[in-house]
Order: sequence, then C-alpha cells, then structure tokens
Amino acid sequence: CQLALAHIGEEMLAKGVVHATYPAALLEREINYPTGITLERHAVAIPHCEAVHAKIPAIYLIRPDKPVNFQQADDDGEVAVSLIIALIVENPAAQIKQRATKPGHAGPVVGHTSRSPG
Repeated sequence: CQLALAHIGEEMLAKGVVHATYPAALLEREINYPTGITLERHAVAIPHCEAVHAKIPAIYLIRPDKPVNFQQADDDGEVAVSLIIALIVENPAAQIKQRATKPGHAGPVVGHTSRSPG
C-alpha cells in the first residue's frame, strides 16, 4: 500500500497536479482513514486527501500486476485490492455542483498504469 501511495504522490507531483505537500498528506490520510473497499467480485482502494494539496482535479488509476493490500475502510482488516483509484480533488463543493450539471465530468484522468508500482 505504501509503495502504491508513494508512486501516486511522485506521479502527481511530476505532472504538476498537486502541491509538494500531497505525497505526505496522502499517506497520512490513508493511515488515519483507510480506503480499501470490498465489492462483490473484487476490491478497490480510493486514496485521496484534503483539497488544499491539489492544484487541479484529476483521477489516477492503477491496475497492479498483483493485488495490493490496503486496510479496509469499514473494519480493521486488510483487503487485497485489484484497482486503485486516486482522486485528486481541488474544490469539493464546485465539483459536486459541476457533476450535477455535467454528468460524467469529474476532471481529467492524468495517468494510469497496469503495472505494480515499486
């Protein structure tokens, strides 16, 4: 999980999407509020942090070669995640309003990888 989060932080910094504070804030947020979610057929993680660390809204997708263990959002256990969806939110209130008026528009997908980070 920490390697995946570090990878996300580095990539988003390199693309100019986030401030220098983002990588540490992303790690801290995941420690305090885990984002692993078990769905019917697989599990996902949706790491994110406070909007103050973002410059522009974006989504970063990772499909790891092997599942990555994340803490479950609703429990103390771990879940093997097959999709990581990093959300970079700049202005939460504006994005909710924008989604209500423009369905399907959640900002750019700035990158994705189908290989395991690290």
